[in-house]
Amino acid sequence: MSVKSKNTDPTFYNSLDESEKSAWWLFEAGIKDRKSYFHTPVVVSKTKTGTVNPRTMVLRAVNRSALELQFHTDKRSNKINEFAVNKSGAVLVYDMATKVQVRIDAEFRIIDDLAILEDRWSKMKSMSKECYAVSKPPGAELENPINVDYDVDGVSNFMILSAKVLQLEWLYLCYKGNRRALFDYRTEQPVKSWLVP
Repeated sequence: MSVKSKNTDPTFYNSLDESEKSAWWLFEAGIKDRKSYFHTPVVVSKTKTGTVNPRTMVLRAVNRSALELQFHTDKRSNKINEFAVNKSGAVLVYDMATKVQVRIDAEFRIIDDLAILEDRWSKMKSMSKECYAVSKPPGAELENPINVDYDVDGVSNFMILSAKVLQLEWLYLCYKGNRRALFDYRTEQPVKSWLVP
């Protein structure tokens, strides 16, 4: 007899609907849970030459009904220019604790509505705001990392990066058998299907 009975299988193990719910729940929980790998997914853009440019970003908001993930960023960063040229990108997370990987194809846009930015800025901690007050843009060369110049206020450099989820691929690793599924949101009615792991 197996050490684990069928009753101990996760609810999503053989359910497309539950797998989809679990993926979105992990992102939603990742907003507040700093120990979750879903708190810091990898966001991938493309450079002008066509090479990929991945970086870790902190997840700040999730709107499941709108199929949207949001991240904070500095408007002077390379990713802003890259997504302005090519809105297509990706998001990747692997959580070792849950043994879940989520890969997302997304369309990115910059939220520059002043009212939205000011509201989000007012809710941020001082230490977070300080990142946007650095005089030089992200990636600029420094002679000495100890001597960093700051402007009075970084709000003018603050932007929100939005990722509209087009496809979400779910992978769950399990000794009894892995599970892989695809959720395609590009049609009016989402298409859900199992894939070979």
